[in-house]
Amino acid sequence: MIIEITTDDLLKSFYDETAKEERKKHFDYLMQDAETENRELIRELWDRRYIDASKGRPEVDRFIRGWVHLNVLRIPKGKKIGRKMFERDKQEIRDDLAFDFPEKYGETGKELLYKEYVNLVRFYIAVCEEDRGFSSVILGIGRMKKTSLTNKIAYTIYHILYEVGDAAGMGEELSMLRKAALEAFCAVYKKESDREYYTKRLEGKYQEDDGDN
Repeated sequence: MIIEITTDDLLKSFYDETAKEERKKHFDYLMQDAETENRELIRELWDRRYIDASKGRPEVDRFIRGWVHLNVLRIPKGKKIGRKMFERDKQEIRDDLAFDFPEKYGETGKELLYKEYVNLVRFYIAVCEEDRGFSSVILGIGRMKKTSLTNKIAYTIYHILYEVGDAAGMGEELSMLRKAALEAFCAVYKKESDREYYTKRLEGKYQEDDGDN
């Protein structure tokens, strides 16, 4: 029996897949598929996100670089000291996360960037779940329970997008990424009890549970 793979199937596989090598296969299929809408914009955003290794430089996922940069962003305490570097760092984050893409390409650009953002957060969640350092307890000897790990991932995403984002004055600029993070978290964690680790933080209702490490 021949199974027909539609363009919608290819698009779903492309956005659901988090491993770059596998995504590249789906990307190549989409670029060869005449039925794929907005192929050139998808290609441009791909090239914007992924920088291939060249001249001895490593391959870079600029979205992840921007995400990590935001996480470690140093907020200056005074009005002058460190302010110039702070503003430069914020612009680098904007560039890496392609904040200007919707402005250049309107609603279509906004829709495509949103889908990439969902993929970005799903990738980040997958990395956190697989990273033994992130999930370890007691000097790396043991691993967190599943619920504790989910809680830690939820807090880390919230911390980056809301606590750091607001402190940096980037809340409005991060609104699309915040919405995408919620969709990604709910897509990965199907159980309502898991989702609540994140959704209740957004509602300001979450109470820390320090009894499950």
